Amino acid sequence: MDYSDDDSGDNDPSNRLSSSVPSKSDKVSGKEWLMMEDLAEGVKYDRTPLKHDGYLMKRRKWPMKGWHKRYFVLENGILIYARTPNDIDKHKLHGEADVGFSCITYKPSSRRIHIDNGSFIFHLKEKNPKSFDYWIKALLEHRLFRQNILQKDVSRELTPITSPLASTRSSLKRKVSMVDKSQVGYAWLAEDSGMEMCNGDLKNANNQIHELGQILERLHQSSETENFLEENGSLHTSSTGSASLLSSSNPNLSELAANGKKNRPMSFPQTPSPAAFGDRNIEELKFKEDFLTIAKAVHDSLNSLFKRLGQEKEKLKVALENDENLTMESNNQMITSLKQALNESTALNEELTLKLSRIQAEASIDADKFKPRVSTLDRQTKILTGSMSLDSTSLAEFYDAQESLRESSAESSDDTEEEGTESDDEDAATRMGLDVDDDLPNHGTGRRTKLPVRQTFTGANIWGILRNNMGRDLSKISMPITLNEPLGALQRLCEELEYSDLLDKAASTEDPIERMVLVAAFSISCYAYTFHRPKQKPFNPLLGETYECVREDMGWKFISEQVSHHPPISAAHCTSKNFIYWLDVCVKMKLYGRSCEVEPTGLINLIIPKFKDHYKWNKVKTCIHNILMGECWIEHEGVIHISSTTGVHAKIKFFKKGGLWQDKRHQVVGSIHNENGEVVQEIFGKWNEGIYCGKAPSARCIWRPGTLPEDSTHYFNFSRFAIELNEIEKVHDSNYAPTDTRFRPDQRALEEGRISDAESEKIRLEQLQRERRKQREMDNITYKPKWFQKSEGQDSYSFNGKYWETRKESNFEKVQLW
Repeated sequence: MDYSDDDSGDNDPSNRLSSSVPSKSDKVSGKEWLMMEDLAEGVKYDRTPLKHDGYLMKRRKWPMKGWHKRYFVLENGILIYARTPNDIDKHKLHGEADVGFSCITYKPSSRRIHIDNGSFIFHLKEKNPKSFDYWIKALLEHRLFRQNILQKDVSRELTPITSPLASTRSSLKRKVSMVDKSQVGYAWLAEDSGMEMCNGDLKNANNQIHELGQILERLHQSSETENFLEENGSLHTSSTGSASLLSSSNPNLSELAANGKKNRPMSFPQTPSPAAFGDRNIEELKFKEDFLTIAKAVHDSLNSLFKRLGQEKEKLKVALENDENLTMESNNQMITSLKQALNESTALNEELTLKLSRIQAEASIDADKFKPRVSTLDRQTKILTGSMSLDSTSLAEFYDAQESLRESSAESSDDTEEEGTESDDEDAATRMGLDVDDDLPNHGTGRRTKLPVRQTFTGANIWGILRNNMGRDLSKISMPITLNEPLGALQRLCEELEYSDLLDKAASTEDPIERMVLVAAFSISCYAYTFHRPKQKPFNPLLGETYECVREDMGWKFISEQVSHHPPISAAHCTSKNFIYWLDVCVKMKLYGRSCEVEPTGLINLIIPKFKDHYKWNKVKTCIHNILMGECWIEHEGVIHISSTTGVHAKIKFFKKGGLWQDKRHQVVGSIHNENGEVVQEIFGKWNEGIYCGKAPSARCIWRPGTLPEDSTHYFNFSRFAIELNEIEKVHDSNYAPTDTRFRPDQRALEEGRISDAESEKIRLEQLQRERRKQREMDNITYKPKWFQKSEGQDSYSFNGKYWETRKESNFEKVQLW
């Protein structure tokens, strides 16, 4: 049904505006976030809404937190804002959002509005209740109008087209029929949805361009109106002398053409009075407005096509990289290279054997008293092997080969020097009041390489959760078990130590600047695992839950505990001969339409006893995009500030995605400052690919994430390190605390693929926790953590040092958490 200005029936979307702006008698008003409705299927909304503008309070992000007054203009479904109205006139815009594409939620009690377009979120507030209602009504009108334009069927006769993508796709399908269908590349070619959407976007754009041509033809035929405009001086020329009717009616469009990298809002001209131009001129102006509207639709279609092609490119890239069925030619090449590598390894082994025999013959060491240490060279070789990423394309990879040879030779020559300084390190730590326990259990390091079963589910429908919990803290909401991965939040804190070899390198580096570079690289590496698991949520720890991890191969032991439930605070402590590391973190998660924000608070501490260095740094905010539909992806944004007792400090910036033509997704840039504040070193790269130090092309790679196992997509995209975290090792089984996460029944059931058992156990554990909390309230008991204590006068927790002693004596208290 097509609505006109005279329609007043109940089916008119505009007549439902009153239901979207709750009254005082509304039961949910002031208590819950409300989601703005979409244009119903089959319903049209052809009314052009009035332009709406005014000041609103907008929340800014770190470091300029707080509410700031900004001037907003809502016109033809596009919301733009700047500092002042003059800035709007000068097109000095701070941002824009398409309200038709965005997910809009609002809360009448606090007069708050959230506009989430998938890439960023506008947090807005209006103090005046009437003005707030006007804004809600205007947003809904423009939203329906904009969605009607985007979804409008083309009713005119259009030139039939055949998409080149369609023909290319059919050609590929004919060719793929000759290929072994077990190949991963075949799965991409056989999956039609992505490319079919690209075909649809291209067809829409082509049809709309055809419409533009028809309208332009009518404009050229209107010679009388053109002469009239020329006589009145309304036809403006560009700097090159070329005239353009389009630029005279809308100067923004000419800017859009000249600056294709910027997506500027459309600003339609005000309609002149009939007395001034006559009916014919009004008709021409309507043609212009139609031209601009369809031009914007073409831009949106091409923009969507560009994004979808990028997604298809990534799919194809992944498919080709993971294709296990190689051709006969590549098999022959691989066999030849493997034979060559085997010959070289054999020759190197013989050479090393001779050297070792010569060393043993010259050294008078009693074999019974000799205790082998973990070779620094062996550890370095393991680290380099695990850290080499085939996916990284940031810079030339030959840097790594040079570094590997240089670092290996340097570390092997320093082995004797390190042996002589171990006692000094321990003495330094003791003088600083730090208890470095050297009694790491000396057991084998063989650990599992796969989870017990493959992932048997793909997630949960989050739509119902989204509608009912908009803007709320997710830590206080019970979520479906299928949104979880079989790891807890305490284990994720341990996972951040996967690249602790960077801290070992820092502990053996005399230069404080180079130490800061390595510490900065470590602070970035803590986010690497999130790239492959954006939609997976860890289990929320129960109050008093603990997790320990002893890694003899990496030279450290780790303990963490959930010290508070509301707010949820986790504390962790890690001890090594080379460093002491601890943190406490409070995480808040909120849903905003199509996105989810994770905002951690708390500081991370690191001490390197050898140099008496104490480092501190913060965590950055995380935003998970497209949680409702589309390809889910994650980005970290903000600035990490690292301070040290030497005066050397660092500043690391995590970039947001940016615009269409300036994609800075996953990029980080950092600077190292000396005690005088001067920049003495620079680092850059991507937190999911690698970090480089210096300036390209001579920069050196200081860190790169390890590759995932070949079948990781079937096992929650876990790395090798993550797969080992929840394993119950037989040698430690009797020494684990009864509160250890490994014994949590719902998490264990999920890991073993027993989904219904996991869901029921999760509900049972949450109910037990509520009952314990009520009992403490009735007894007027304040909960105190077992292994951490709150620092006096500070909102932080420190390790009390009792856990490992209790573990050694197998004297854990029998606490019943599950």
